[in-house]
Amino acid sequence: MNTKEHFPAGDMVLPWASLACGAKNAIGIDPDNLILNSLWLELYSATQLAETYGKIWHSIVWIRTKTATKKRVAATLNRIAFSINQHLEGAIELFNEFCDSQAEAGIDPAQMPPEFFELKRNIYLAQKGLKEFHREEIESCQLHFWEDI
Repeated sequence: MNTKEHFPAGDMVLPWASLACGAKNAIGIDPDNLILNSLWLELYSATQLAETYGKIWHSIVWIRTKTATKKRVAATLNRIAFSINQHLEGAIELFNEFCDSQAEAGIDPAQMPPEFFELKRNIYLAQKGLKEFHREEIESCQLHFWEDI
């Protein structure tokens, strides 16, 4: 049986790790920068949601649980994955805003601290992990959002 078809994807290990490292790197670049502080908040919020996702996913035994319970838990996991994606998109926008502000200030990207490049990689890996393992959950929630309007 292919569990991917029947159950939500398990832990958010890759996105969680990438988000947690990204939050650490965001503060390491410049603790006084308001854009980076906002970016840190987005990544931190997404990290906390990813932890919650894992706890909820592991809270039931998927094979033995009643269908109604599986559907309720899956719907909750879909909303959490959607929220994580929203926070990640906010972080990406803030990262781009920070890059633009550095370019306007005439700062050469090669002169940025190593945390900058690690942050860029962490955001990329978190986004890749979400899209690869949780795309269906995010898209199903987006579709329901538009149906409700």
